[in-house]
Amino acid sequence: MRLRLLFALVLAAVAAVGGGALLVVPQLGLAPAAAAFWSLLVLALAAIGAWLVLERLVAAPLRRLRREARTLAETAEAPAIAVPASGPLQPLGGAVARLGAALTRARRETDSVVGEAMARGGREKSRLVAILRDLGEGVLVCSREEHRILLYNESAARALDAPPQLGLGRPLFELMTREPVLHALERLEARAEGEEADERGGGDRVVGFVGATPDGSTLLEGRMTLIREGDGPALGYVLSFADVGRRVEQLALRERLLRTAFEGLRGPLANLRAAAETLHEHPELAPVERQRFDAVVLQESAALADRLDALSEEHGRLGGSAWPSQRLHSADLLACVARAVGERDGITLTRIGLPLWLQGDSHLMLLVLQELLRRLAGEGGPAGYDVEALLSDRRVYLDLTWDGDPVPEGQLEGWLAAPLPGLIGGGSLGDALERLAGAVLWCRRPSPGRAALRLPIAAAVPPPEAESGHRPLPPRPEFYDFELQSRANRAARQDERPLREVDFVVFDTETTGLNPSQGDEVVSLAAVRIVNGRLLSGESFERLVDPRRPIPPESTRFHGITDAQVRGKPTLAEVMPAFKAFVGDAVLVGHNVAFDLKFLRLKEKQAGVGFDNALLDTLLLSRFLDPEAEDHSLDAVAARHGIEGARRHTALGDTLLTAAILVRQIEQLEARGIASLGEAVRRSDTVTEVKRLQAQF
Repeated sequence: MRLRLLFALVLAAVAAVGGGALLVVPQLGLAPAAAAFWSLLVLALAAIGAWLVLERLVAAPLRRLRREARTLAETAEAPAIAVPASGPLQPLGGAVARLGAALTRARRETDSVVGEAMARGGREKSRLVAILRDLGEGVLVCSREEHRILLYNESAARALDAPPQLGLGRPLFELMTREPVLHALERLEARAEGEEADERGGGDRVVGFVGATPDGSTLLEGRMTLIREGDGPALGYVLSFADVGRRVEQLALRERLLRTAFEGLRGPLANLRAAAETLHEHPELAPVERQRFDAVVLQESAALADRLDALSEEHGRLGGSAWPSQRLHSADLLACVARAVGERDGITLTRIGLPLWLQGDSHLMLLVLQELLRRLAGEGGPAGYDVEALLSDRRVYLDLTWDGDPVPEGQLEGWLAAPLPGLIGGGSLGDALERLAGAVLWCRRPSPGRAALRLPIAAAVPPPEAESGHRPLPPRPEFYDFELQSRANRAARQDERPLREVDFVVFDTETTGLNPSQGDEVVSLAAVRIVNGRLLSGESFERLVDPRRPIPPESTRFHGITDAQVRGKPTLAEVMPAFKAFVGDAVLVGHNVAFDLKFLRLKEKQAGVGFDNALLDTLLLSRFLDPEAEDHSLDAVAARHGIEGARRHTALGDTLLTAAILVRQIEQLEARGIASLGEAVRRSDTVTEVKRLQAQF
């Protein structure tokens, strides 16, 4: 019987009994009070009967169903729900029972899947534990925000001497010095933000660092990588490290050995020199006196030989070792230095010139450069400095340049003897320089009114082309659009500003192909500024661009940019307003500039900005300056000027290389009496006119 019909029948029965009582009782001749009593009694009995019927058929089954359903919902292994054999709730009980059975099946299937996943996870964890256990290096996985330990291996415990602070969830900086780790993390995150068009290749997703335990008892050399989810911010990082204290002990022993050698050899050498000078200056000495001086020479010579043998034996026992070092890019190091001294000391550090590869401890270099800048500014020096990396035979010179006088030699020696704050293991600024491949610091005057402090650093071999995915390819063909060239240069022909007073913006593009008028698009746009004849490598513009079309494999092979890298990036028309703001009214410069500018001109209407800036082309200037040369490609021109250091076939790398070439070409133009922008443009136009005539044939 349906529940709705049951309720209707019960209500009808109560109404019928009540109505009958109201009709029958008054006809029995009872007093009004008795009639009312009996009528209410009949109604009460009818209501009680109705309640008993509903209790048996509805309320009690509902309570039992609710109890069984609650037990099923709250416990994993509950008995099946009992379906009423009959009655109005039989359909509802059946539906709830089927629902309970489905829930039970789902739970069992979920438990099975979870069990399999846990088993797989357990197997993977066992493999990971086995791998980590067998690794000779210590491994720590840490959270990004709170720098707490999420995982560690036995080698980490051994390297850190299993301190009580080592444990899951414990702070990392109770185990390891803070500054080197944060410095490495800053470098990694800065690269991660710019990895879309990183000129240094993918190998730089790992950085090295040299740290120590807080008490300085253990020196650690290691590497750091970020843990990221997609393109999001870093969730944590992985440290792998080893105890290199033994190596540093050897270094300290070697330093003591050298000091002992100097001290031990000074006396015998002084005696030898005195005896030799006496014998040379007084040939008239009596035989007895001469024999005495000859004995001194023999005795001190024997002492020197014995001392050198002992030193040689002790040096051999020490073996070879070197201070821990890593390869790093000067752009990364100098960017960190600029941020540090700018935020903490109010010192402005301007990066100029091409970035180069260095070899050394980046944190140690950071400490040294910060200390030098603070001492320069603190001794009444200016608050602004230029810094440039220059390549020599086997070293890179880091030049700190300022307006003023050189630091006196005596004052410089005092700086070197002073303690260097933050130096692992303690020591002076001079000790730190010794660790940087025995670097020697000196001050010079590069030009009138200017002074420079030069710090030599070991040069590193640049990463191979294979690390960035690029392969050497022929340069793209020369491209001439005479209308584009003349359109911009008309405004510059009368500009007699000296070249060294002109602001230049050197730019370059990477594209899907070589035919802008036939649908090829830009995939990367980069630029760098030249002011007062200085290449400001720290003032750069770099963007990846979505071409809204597939990038051909042959183009990806050339510049390394894939469809996945540009997907979702802004289009060229969307990037151009920001690029125009960066350029301003500066002179635009490029190598084969008409090619790159053509892509921009085709998007001017869509972007709502135009580029009528004056133009210079380093390719045309090269043809004017070196007419006998056959090859005027970017690589060939750079080689003729002895320029190296930038990574080729990236927009920013080619831009930096072109900018360095322009700085050298300005020097050549000035040497030939061409000192103004207008004259340089006119000489470029001469070459363009020759090309125009050649194009007619």
